[in-house]
Amino acid sequence: MLTVFTPTYNRAYILPRLYESLLKQTDRNFEWVIVNDGSTDNTRELVKEWINENKFTIRYYEQENQGKPMAHNMGVEMSSGEIFTCVDSDDFLTDNAIEIINRKWNECKKEKKCIGIVGTRIKLDGQPVGSGIIPGVQNSTLYDLYNKHKYTGDTILVYKTEILKKYKFPKIEGEKFIPETYLYNQLDAEGELATIKDGVYVCEYLNDGYTNNSVKLINNNPKGYILAAEQELTIAKKIEERLNKSKIKLIEIQRSKGYSTRKSISNSKIKKVVDLIRNYDKDVIIMVDNCYCEFVDKVSPIEMGADIIVGSLIKNLGGGIAPNGAYIAGKKRLVDLAGERLTLPGEGREVGPTLGINKQILEGLFFSPSVVASALKTAVLASKVLEELGYKVEPRYNDERVDIVQNIIFNDRDMMIKYCQGIQKNSPIDSNSLCIPSYMPGYDDDVIMASGSFTQGSSIELSCDGPLRSPYIAYQQGSLTYEYGRYAIINSIKNMLDENKNE
Repeated sequence: MLTVFTPTYNRAYILPRLYESLLKQTDRNFEWVIVNDGSTDNTRELVKEWINENKFTIRYYEQENQGKPMAHNMGVEMSSGEIFTCVDSDDFLTDNAIEIINRKWNECKKEKKCIGIVGTRIKLDGQPVGSGIIPGVQNSTLYDLYNKHKYTGDTILVYKTEILKKYKFPKIEGEKFIPETYLYNQLDAEGELATIKDGVYVCEYLNDGYTNNSVKLINNNPKGYILAAEQELTIAKKIEERLNKSKIKLIEIQRSKGYSTRKSISNSKIKKVVDLIRNYDKDVIIMVDNCYCEFVDKVSPIEMGADIIVGSLIKNLGGGIAPNGAYIAGKKRLVDLAGERLTLPGEGREVGPTLGINKQILEGLFFSPSVVASALKTAVLASKVLEELGYKVEPRYNDERVDIVQNIIFNDRDMMIKYCQGIQKNSPIDSNSLCIPSYMPGYDDDVIMASGSFTQGSSIELSCDGPLRSPYIAYQQGSLTYEYGRYAIINSIKNMLDENKNE
């Protein structure tokens, strides 16, 4: 179902036009969520009349006058649709708009990278606002649509609701507006939008609207505009300054989060960063540390514009079979150069692996897609169950996944220790051992590590570890089979809860 969201402030004189367009829809699989942003006209009475008519689902909410961003936050939270779009109170939809949107979403939602739909707006005379969606562009981030594909004009944007709920406009005291790019830049990192060429959103730029009052908006909301500008410029400035400071030969991007609270870097975000770097230096080598991320997505960073990717064979690509080793992949010239440095001079990559474990490496590569699938399934289970128990997790069970690492935020030192000890207790190797926090070189805090399932010595096998520091995050990863992962997690949680009760 589609949620059509409308924020409104003193627009009772024009809002009926949107209502009439919704009455004409050829597809009634939608709801209309209205947030009245402190109107002083008869908006409330008007909407109540429509609700009483009961022609389609209307959900009405009110707030003190705080501006469109805060109304948007409320609209998203109150939405019950699978997908969400904003239609301003002075605009309306074509008769078949919802039919086209729902049909397109049903086509593209199975694609992991698809987070919504983008289409062009049209004027009252049916002409596009700007260039229209470029023919041949099937999927794109909003950033690429304007900067790579050179689209001009306004758009209708439809996003997956569960992704929208992850991002909010911040409240700025004394101000009521933040440019919408603040939100869109964050959403671009989540995936791509499928394009529709049909003009389904009809707009009219009224004298009291945002478009015709841009100067006034900037003057009245300087902090909001500065916040949005800083967000866009921060990464670009850092990259530009570093590249201009000295000649950089290589830039490395580490995808997986490691022992940190940041999100792992998706392929779509890598593409955005790569494109940004290329604007300043076309020759710099971009290398991606792809550890823990292999086979999680259908595409690799190479397809996002990276020159070379590297990783360990005791993680995903080793399939739990390769006892050691690493891989390098990418542009032939760079792989050859790396091979010259990692083997005998003059021999290069033609020597191949020289560790005497070629059989294990190839077997591990063969099994790795299935093993990674088991690890992901295990992570989703842990995320779901532990969230149900009241713990914060990242990613959540239904979030897009970039790697096999599951963060569990315990906010309690003892609970983190007990959970890790439970993983060890339910491991096939050294289950009688009690893992305790201890010093590890390179870390300021003691580290606890449950790794008794390392039957082959691989970190694609089920493990759970992390430094003992607030907010006490355990980093769980792996499981060669889902069946074992399920057994270990359920019994670890049971062990943790039982010990907590005894105390």
